Amino acid sequence: MSARSVDARARPSVDPLVSTYELSFLEIGLAGGIPWSVTVTWSNGTATGTNTTNRTNPTNESNITFLLADGVYEYTVHNVTDYTSSPASGSITVNGTNLNLTITFGQKVEFFESGLPKDLTWSVEIGNLTETNRSTSGGGGILFVEPDGVYKYAVSSVSNGTFHIRVPSPAAGNVSVAGTNTFVTVGITYALETAYSVMFVASHLPPFMSWSVQSGLLNRTNSTLLLGHSNRTSRGDIQFSEPAGTMSFSISTPRADGYGVAKLVGANHPNLTSGDISGNTTWTVDFGALFNLSFNMSGLPQYELYPNASWGVTLTPSTTGEGPSTYNDSNNTTHNFTLPAGVAYRFTITGPSSYKILPSSGSVTMPDRNLNKTVRFKLIGEPIVFVEHGLDRGLNWTVTITTGTTEVYSFPLAMSRHGSGPLRFELPVGNYTYSISSSGNQTATPATGAITVHTAPSAARSIAITFS
Repeated sequence: MSARSVDARARPSVDPLVSTYELSFLEIGLAGGIPWSVTVTWSNGTATGTNTTNRTNPTNESNITFLLADGVYEYTVHNVTDYTSSPASGSITVNGTNLNLTITFGQKVEFFESGLPKDLTWSVEIGNLTETNRSTSGGGGILFVEPDGVYKYAVSSVSNGTFHIRVPSPAAGNVSVAGTNTFVTVGITYALETAYSVMFVASHLPPFMSWSVQSGLLNRTNSTLLLGHSNRTSRGDIQFSEPAGTMSFSISTPRADGYGVAKLVGANHPNLTSGDISGNTTWTVDFGALFNLSFNMSGLPQYELYPNASWGVTLTPSTTGEGPSTYNDSNNTTHNFTLPAGVAYRFTITGPSSYKILPSSGSVTMPDRNLNKTVRFKLIGEPIVFVEHGLDRGLNWTVTITTGTTEVYSFPLAMSRHGSGPLRFELPVGNYTYSISSSGNQTATPATGAITVHTAPSAARSIAITFS
């Protein structure tokens, strides 16, 4: 349904010629055919807009649009039976541009905690929305409003002094919302565990460059300072307090500044996404300047793939703690990767089974420069040579491979020659039929035939053709 506009320009304190902008409230979550409304209030007036949902097209959203001059406005979303709205009210500033505000209609999903001392902050994330609360003596709650659906959630751990941490159970899970006038509750129990210091230390980053580490709902950022300082903080270290067990995390790569993570080294052999904690732990994040690694198909025709053939490159870290596996597959003549200097990879190249790949595998350590590697594809085939006898002078003759089971060629595949001389084909393993013709009235013997290639011998196979 199209938006209904409410003209709020004609309020007494505003010149009728003043510029106005659209403030649109966008609805999601209501079933079809349900009216809803919003009231906008300013210092000396109000305006109310109403619309009705239309779900003939599931992607339709109904909206309510006001035309407003610059200023600060209060809004209230009116109650809809069996639904809760979020946000239900608030303040918004119009300042020289159109604005959109999404109103979610759905059911309440509330998380309740137990086990936290009073006044500790905890948080829950659903989708891209994170809400926080402070614990109370009776247990604190965190409320979401969600339409029908199944949602993943994550709950934060809570530091409790230098040497202890409160760990939630469950720490993550799914919550299902279905129907109207429902209230979903999830109980979270916190338990006290010994906490250990986990220090991430930046290495090989230039001064004043920002980087970050995220673990669970905690995202911590720091910046490197001047090189050569002995103070740990001056290197831009990032510290967490974690219980014993496996810690999952992600390390930002300041790729916009031309740097990426080359490797992570330290106790218990961490990789780039997790590591085991059994005591106070220090891990060094080794950054490197980014360069291009290119795998290029040979430009020589005898070492190229047939048209539109697909080939791929897989990169696998040489040791634990180095870059993640990367795969690139297409029918391009070049595959490009952007990698930090210092990272070591094993590579594997794949392509059609009809070709021998040179090299098919190997290893590479990124230098402080761009690196190019050439890949050759050699057709694994048997040379089939057609040799003619008796062709009249001045005539053309043609060999046509009429059908085949190989993906290398499109059939029919024809080759012609003016006058005497052989015609040579390179055929991969498969089954083929051929036919012979000439530009005159002579008859070829044999005129047709079959060829089966089981392997790829080095010697050519000759087929004699007699014209009469």
